[in-house]
Amino acid sequence: MAKGYLIFHLNLAFSSIEEELRPELIQRCYWPLLKLIKRLGIPAGVELTGWTLQEINRLNSGWVKNFAGMLKDGDCDLIGSGWSQIIGPLVPAKVNNWNQKLGLLAYKEYLNYSPKIALVNEMAFSSGMVDIYTNAGYQGIVMDRDNVRLALKNELKNFGMPNHAKGTDAQVLPVIWADSTLFQRLQRAVHGEISTKEYIDYVERRISSGEQVLPIYSNDVEIFDFRPGRFEAEAELHPEGEWNRLENILKTLKQDLALEWISPNQLLGEMLAGDRYLAGYLSSLTYPVPVKKQAKYNLARWAVTGRNDIWLNTICHRIAKKLNDSTNMTDWSTLCELWASDLRTHITLSRWNKSTHVLRLMCSKLGISSEFEYQKLPKKNVPIINLNGLKNFSQSISLEDDGMYLKLECEQLNLVLNLKRGLSIKELTFKRISKNPILGTIPHGYFDSINYGADFYSGTTIAELVSDQIRVTDLSQVEPSVVETLNEWIISSVVNTKFGEIHKKYTIPKKESYINVSVRLKDWKRPAGIIRVLIMTLLPGAFNEDAKIHTINGGLNQEVFSLNFDCDHSMPPSTFVSCNSGFGSSEGWIAISDNSNYLEFKWDPAKSAIFPMLVNKKVEPASLTRLIFSLTELDDTTKPDGMLPEFDLRIAAKCSNFK
Repeated sequence: MAKGYLIFHLNLAFSSIEEELRPELIQRCYWPLLKLIKRLGIPAGVELTGWTLQEINRLNSGWVKNFAGMLKDGDCDLIGSGWSQIIGPLVPAKVNNWNQKLGLLAYKEYLNYSPKIALVNEMAFSSGMVDIYTNAGYQGIVMDRDNVRLALKNELKNFGMPNHAKGTDAQVLPVIWADSTLFQRLQRAVHGEISTKEYIDYVERRISSGEQVLPIYSNDVEIFDFRPGRFEAEAELHPEGEWNRLENILKTLKQDLALEWISPNQLLGEMLAGDRYLAGYLSSLTYPVPVKKQAKYNLARWAVTGRNDIWLNTICHRIAKKLNDSTNMTDWSTLCELWASDLRTHITLSRWNKSTHVLRLMCSKLGISSEFEYQKLPKKNVPIINLNGLKNFSQSISLEDDGMYLKLECEQLNLVLNLKRGLSIKELTFKRISKNPILGTIPHGYFDSINYGADFYSGTTIAELVSDQIRVTDLSQVEPSVVETLNEWIISSVVNTKFGEIHKKYTIPKKESYINVSVRLKDWKRPAGIIRVLIMTLLPGAFNEDAKIHTINGGLNQEVFSLNFDCDHSMPPSTFVSCNSGFGSSEGWIAISDNSNYLEFKWDPAKSAIFPMLVNKKVEPASLTRLIFSLTELDDTTKPDGMLPEFDLRIAAKCSNFK
């Protein structure tokens, strides 16, 4: 006999629902859920944040009392979430820890209940989040199976599908699977978009294929008998009543397919007691942070799209840095609310304005700025036109190839910049780790395939307005300003584009093994498009076959991904979605290493919460590996608004003892 389970996600902060509709939402969705569970005797899981629980209690305390009683009687399970629905891989570990702590306190206060299982918010998973949930005391997690399968496509050729998720250290948690296809099929049947028979036949086929435990539903309740007007093409409410249709479909599953209903806690108990155990990582280089549903739901959705995600995330990082070791629970709960995923998608204008007002008040209270901060631009450039212009400087700087390249030789590094391509990097050599350049430009014609018949520069900016078919870069001829001090060189340039000026600056210490490079899009408005800055290209042979990429995605420790697999996070899955994945890099760094060398890219997310992506392709005669830093991407949530931050990047080389 096949088994099935249900997990219902409650979110009173649902992005497109105005505050005044919340009492109606409780009446139309939350009360019918409890009545359905009670009437059918299905021990479903009910997942909600501590904030949602508190708000329901304020608006309708009877619901909370009823729910608490059902939990006590074992009628249903509480599935944990945190205080707020946060995209954990984008958020520093300290904030994630506070989010879970505050959520558990709320469950105890209002329900006198401690959940055993946590649902990964928006199914945005990273190995670092396993550590967060384990430290909070959870015994299992709920994660989307379809997207984990997608992430592990290459790895699953040799290993079975994991049923336990590995963390970054020794932590391992059982996984209660959610299933995007299954829950979307049920939604469509309830809404009348497919017939009940078609839905039942689909589930029967899944059972016939060998599935014995099915996650029948694991998504929102706000979609049943309630429409907030989020989309123009929203389905009409079904005249039969969608809670009635859901009840009838669940009855049919039991009657026609003999489906046995189990609770998520019961399933967890069976997993903990059973002997089938296969632990593995649930993410990969292709999808470092798998999320829910189809490809438009990738990490960029909460990082650099929305009404102005990059500003919101940057200021949240700034607040987190200021709070640091504070134990003020009110401040931490406010920050968790400001980091909520719903503020970063289809948030209504009135709720956006209210939330940003709260953010500005908090910044004022803490004595920090709620705006982007910029370095002062030089008032005057000192152009280099020919070799005579270099006489005032030391012999370590020179012009080469008829004035096309500016070469700088320092104690620890050599840097060659292309003056005809906007100070892009032709070659960057860190003498500590190699005699050969490690970053730079791969010229047109290097790769055998015509699909890669282009110049692949380093240190460049690309901006595209897809709807207007406008594309600009900083690959123009420049006359840079060069300043030499006792300890460093400063080389800067300005490129004029249709969107505005692009200011670039290199700061190169004379005796250290790093460079700083910054880019500022002066007075640019954040567009409905993509802007990717300081794109970096590894030169062939820079790292050996043991190369790996390192970063932290919301946890306490770094995650490591092998560069033996292909990926292209910048590849658009559709016309309206500009990328498919990327890294959380919640602590502001990402690095590449092999068994002897380590190259680190570091920035301050409290100044610019940039979104890093990777391209890694095996193309004869070598590989193309590029690190892309995005200020804004395009998806269905993107609304042009606000300014753009300056991005300051430090590139540093270390030897094999980097650990």
